[in-house]
Amino acid sequence: MSKDTTSINTNSGIDLTGVRCNSNKVYFEMDVLPILRQNCAISGCHGAGTYEEGVNMENYQKIISTGKVKAGNPGESELYEVITTSKQNDVMPPPSMAKLTTAQIATISKWIQQGAKNETCNPNYGLPAACSTEGVTYSGVVKKIIDKQCIGCHKSTNISGGVRLDNYDYLLASVNKGDFLASIQWAQGYVKMPYNGSKLDTCSINKIKKWIDEGAKNN
Repeated sequence: MSKDTTSINTNSGIDLTGVRCNSNKVYFEMDVLPILRQNCAISGCHGAGTYEEGVNMENYQKIISTGKVKAGNPGESELYEVITTSKQNDVMPPPSMAKLTTAQIATISKWIQQGAKNETCNPNYGLPAACSTEGVTYSGVVKKIIDKQCIGCHKSTNISGGVRLDNYDYLLASVNKGDFLASIQWAQGYVKMPYNGSKLDTCSINKIKKWIDEGAKNN
C-alpha cells in the first residue's frame, strides 16, 4: 500500500498529504473497492458475514485470496471471469441483480492488469487544503460521495450496522443522530467509516460538514 509520507503544508495552505493521483492508474480503494462493496460485498452474497462459496469481497486481502486474483492476468483471475462470463449460473452479480457496467468491468480489468496493487492516492493533492465548499448541494456533491463510498454497505439489501444511506431521508436520520459526521471524521468513540477503508479525504469531509452546517437540505 502507498504510504503517506507528507502532510499539509501549513505555510502554503496546499494539501500535500499522501501521493498525487496518476490519471492512468487504477487505485484499489478509490476505484475498485467501491464497485465491489456496492455489488458484491453484501449480505447474502460475499459480505456482512455471509460469504457464499467462501468468497469474501470486503477487503483487499480477502478479495485477492478468495477472488483468486492473479496480478497482471485478468483472464486467469476468477474475480474477472465471473463478472464477464455469459453463463447464467456462474455470472456475478447473479441475474437477480444488475450486471456490472462496461466501465466498471473495464476498471477491474485494468486494475488487475496493472498488478492488482493495494494503492491509494489523494485526489486533492496540490489543491488548497481547505478546498472550496461553496455551492455544496445534496444531489450535486453529497450524494455522489455517499454513492461511491458508503452505499455498498448501507442500502436496502445490505444494511450494515442497521444504517441505511441509500436515499436522502435515511441519510438525514443518521445526520440528525450525529453518527454520520462523527464516523467519517473518525471521532473517538465512533466506528470509523468507510469500514476497513481509508478515511475520506479532507475536502470531501469539509463539503459534507458544510452541507450539514447549512441545514442538510434536500437540494
